[in-house]
Amino acid sequence: MPISLSTCVLVLLTGQAASPLVEPIGVPMPHPEAVHSVALSKDGRWAATGSDNKIRLWDATSGKLAATLEGHAGQVQSLAFSPDGKMLVSGSADKTARIWDVPGHKALYTLNHQGMVYAVAFHPHGKSVLTGSHDGTGRLWDVATGKPMGGPLQHKDKLYAVAFSPDGKLAATSGNDNTARMWDAQTGRQVGPAIQHQGSIRSLAFSPDNTKLLTGSLDKTARIWIVATGEPFTPPMQHKDQVRAAAYSSDGKHVLTGSLDKTAQIWHADSGKPAGPPLAHPGGVRCVAFSPDGKLALTGGIDGTARLWHADTGAAFGSPLQHQGMVRAVAFNGNGTLILTGSFDKTARLWKINRER
Repeated sequence: MPISLSTCVLVLLTGQAASPLVEPIGVPMPHPEAVHSVALSKDGRWAATGSDNKIRLWDATSGKLAATLEGHAGQVQSLAFSPDGKMLVSGSADKTARIWDVPGHKALYTLNHQGMVYAVAFHPHGKSVLTGSHDGTGRLWDVATGKPMGGPLQHKDKLYAVAFSPDGKLAATSGNDNTARMWDAQTGRQVGPAIQHQGSIRSLAFSPDNTKLLTGSLDKTARIWIVATGEPFTPPMQHKDQVRAAAYSSDGKHVLTGSLDKTAQIWHADSGKPAGPPLAHPGGVRCVAFSPDGKLALTGGIDGTARLWHADTGAAFGSPLQHQGMVRAVAFNGNGTLILTGSFDKTARLWKINRER
């Protein structure tokens, strides 16, 4: 049974209860296995979840199942919508990624690798997708044809993260060879030197102005790098355990990191210094996101909760969003009014954010 969010109800001086800051939409969305990946379309119409070998599409306004996309032969590890929400790319343990027609509920193309496809991203203009595989390569694919663009983006070990720059000119990949690499998003040619950590790089994010790259590593640090030179822009941002997730705010002023040291941290992007106190979880933090306006930080943890925080103060925004197992994936919609959480308790949940008190 879901845990009530009644604890985040505000009581006015009149004695009447205000709307909760965050409310669940519908009932928990059931899956046969742990939920590994989630995505929300920017227009807030669709929610997508990856669990077993199927992708489930949900009506994001009601939480009701709209369609089941079948075709993968292994767990769906990663999902990303196109900017217009009409297409979806999925990565699977079956060594393929697939591009889907969302309104038609059908597969358009199968993109083949030689290992699990762990990470996927859609080009900001919707014209290509980027995949990262445990075969040690990333690949760029033309959405119109399903054909590769250039050769493989070669690493020496498994890939765990991929990202496009906001202007769509660069792609970035990283993984177990302790490097992040940047590539021309049209030709696939490497741009600049490899960026080096002392441990696997599990998260990547470009700054909104395309000039910086944020990396989060199992070496217990996150770092900000200058895209043009590959040189560090700030000192390392230090945690006490592995950094498993990282994100840039939309205004470029802050970055958010999540660590197995049971904290997330908001940092000043211009200095790499903490912007406030650590955001404490009872367990390690596995996923993070900023709201599109940068005012809220969202964290998901091993303790079975997702938590919202005021990005400027680090104060909690409402009460924890409860699951019964690790929260593995989180997402906002395009205007920051909806949250989607995916958990190892075999459910996903949609939540409505009420900014007006």
